[in-house]
Amino acid sequence: MAFALWCAVSCVMIVIGIMDIRSDKPAGFWANVDMTDDIENVKAYNLAVGRMFIIYGIVLIVFGLPLLQEKPGAMIILTMMGTVFSTLVLMVVYMVFIHPKFSKKKK
Repeated sequence: MAFALWCAVSCVMIVIGIMDIRSDKPAGFWANVDMTDDIENVKAYNLAVGRMFIIYGIVLIVFGLPLLQEKPGAMIILTMMGTVFSTLVLMVVYMVFIHPKFSKKKK
Protein backbone atom coordinates (compact mmCIF):
# COMPACT_ATOMS: atom_id res chain seq x y z
CA MET A 1 0.00 0.00 0.00
CA ALA A 2 2.81 2.42 0.86
CA PHE A 3 4.51 1.83 -2.48
CA ALA A 4 1.22 2.43 -4.32
CA LEU A 5 0.82 5.81 -2.61
CA TRP A 6 4.48 6.60 -3.31
CA CYS A 7 3.98 5.78 -6.99
CA ALA A 8 0.82 7.90 -7.12
CA VAL A 9 2.72 10.95 -5.90
CA SER A 10 5.57 10.18 -8.31
CA CYS A 11 3.09 9.88 -11.17
CA VAL A 12 1.72 13.31 -10.27
CA MET A 13 5.22 14.67 -10.85
CA ILE A 14 5.35 12.90 -14.22
CA VAL A 15 1.95 14.34 -15.17
CA ILE A 16 3.15 17.82 -14.20
CA GLY A 17 6.12 17.30 -16.54
CA ILE A 18 3.85 16.25 -19.40
CA MET A 19 1.57 19.24 -18.79
CA ASP A 20 4.60 21.56 -18.77
CA ILE A 21 5.78 20.18 -22.12
CA ARG A 22 2.35 20.77 -23.67
CA SER A 23 1.84 24.23 -22.18
CA ASP A 24 1.99 27.42 -24.25
CA LYS A 25 2.82 29.58 -21.24
CA PRO A 26 6.19 29.32 -19.48
CA ALA A 27 6.10 26.64 -16.80
CA GLY A 28 6.50 27.85 -13.24
CA PHE A 29 8.94 26.21 -10.87
CA TRP A 30 8.92 28.13 -7.59
CA ALA A 31 5.65 28.60 -5.71
CA ASN A 32 4.38 32.21 -5.65
CA VAL A 33 7.41 33.48 -7.60
CA ASP A 34 7.01 34.58 -11.20
CA MET A 35 10.37 34.02 -12.86
CA THR A 36 8.81 33.20 -16.23
CA ASP A 37 8.41 36.75 -17.60
CA ASP A 38 11.90 36.82 -19.04
CA ILE A 39 11.88 33.50 -20.94
CA GLU A 40 12.97 33.83 -24.58
CA ASN A 41 12.10 30.43 -26.09
CA VAL A 42 9.01 29.21 -24.25
CA LYS A 43 8.70 25.85 -26.07
CA ALA A 44 12.32 24.85 -25.40
CA TYR A 45 12.09 26.08 -21.80
CA ASN A 46 8.91 24.09 -21.18
CA LEU A 47 10.48 21.01 -22.77
CA ALA A 48 13.48 21.27 -20.43
CA VAL A 49 11.35 21.84 -17.32
CA GLY A 50 8.95 19.05 -18.34
CA ARG A 51 11.75 16.57 -18.90
CA MET A 52 13.22 17.52 -15.54
CA PHE A 53 9.93 16.76 -13.77
CA ILE A 54 9.45 13.48 -15.66
CA ILE A 55 12.95 12.32 -14.72
CA TYR A 56 12.32 13.42 -11.13
CA GLY A 57 9.12 11.35 -11.00
CA ILE A 58 10.93 8.28 -12.32
CA VAL A 59 13.76 8.76 -9.80
CA LEU A 60 11.20 9.01 -7.00
CA ILE A 61 9.67 5.70 -8.06
CA VAL A 62 13.12 4.09 -7.95
CA PHE A 63 13.80 5.51 -4.48
CA GLY A 64 10.45 4.10 -3.34
CA LEU A 65 11.36 0.50 -4.21
CA PRO A 66 12.39 -0.34 -0.61
CA LEU A 67 8.74 0.21 0.32
CA LEU A 68 7.90 -3.01 -1.51
CA GLN A 69 9.53 -5.04 1.25
CA GLU A 70 7.29 -6.10 4.11
CA LYS A 71 9.75 -4.67 6.64
CA PRO A 72 12.11 -2.29 4.84
CA GLY A 73 14.18 -1.64 7.97
CA ALA A 74 17.37 0.23 7.22
CA MET A 75 16.56 0.40 3.50
CA ILE A 76 14.00 3.12 4.24
CA ILE A 77 17.00 5.42 4.79
CA LEU A 78 17.67 5.09 1.05
CA THR A 79 14.15 6.28 0.32
CA MET A 80 14.33 9.25 2.69
CA MET A 81 17.83 10.42 1.85
CA GLY A 82 17.39 9.77 -1.86
CA THR A 83 14.25 11.89 -1.92
CA VAL A 84 15.94 14.78 -0.12
CA PHE A 85 19.03 14.59 -2.33
CA SER A 86 17.06 14.33 -5.59
CA THR A 87 14.89 17.30 -4.60
CA LEU A 88 17.99 19.39 -3.94
CA VAL A 89 19.44 18.29 -7.29
CA LEU A 90 16.16 19.29 -8.96
CA MET A 91 16.45 22.82 -7.55
CA VAL A 92 20.11 23.16 -8.50
CA VAL A 93 19.52 21.94 -12.05
CA TYR A 94 16.75 24.48 -12.52
CA MET A 95 18.64 27.45 -11.04
CA VAL A 96 22.06 26.70 -12.54
CA PHE A 97 21.22 25.22 -15.94
CA ILE A 98 17.64 25.67 -17.10
CA HIS A 99 16.64 29.18 -16.03
CA PRO A 100 19.88 30.92 -17.03
CA LYS A 101 19.91 29.15 -20.40
CA PHE A 102 16.42 30.32 -21.42
CA SER A 103 16.16 33.70 -19.71
CA LYS A 104 16.71 36.93 -21.59
CA LYS A 105 20.18 38.23 -21.04
CA LYS A 106 20.32 41.45 -19.04
CA LYS A 107 22.39 44.16 -20.74
